[in-house]
Amino acid sequence: MPEEKKEFALSDFTPYEMKEGEEYMNEAQLEHFAKILRNWKQELMEEVDRTKEHMKTELHQLRGSERPRQSGRRVQSGAAHP
Repeated sequence: MPEEKKEFALSDFTPYEMKEGEEYMNEAQLEHFAKILRNWKQELMEEVDRTKEHMKTELHQLRGSERPRQSGRRVQSGAAHP
């Protein structure tokens, strides 16, 4: 299933439009910016999860490709044999 790609974080946020006579950084503006930050945090958390899964997959593939080479080795324990 292809994932939707965004150009950059917060590419879909809506700028706050001040109303005439509105005090700067009033409750409505603070909530608007808090919402933007929550959305950005969510995007970052999702990206972290995707990165972790990608790294796990790569590690699994790497370990899988090493198994055939290691299966032919004999491990000796103890002192060397004369």
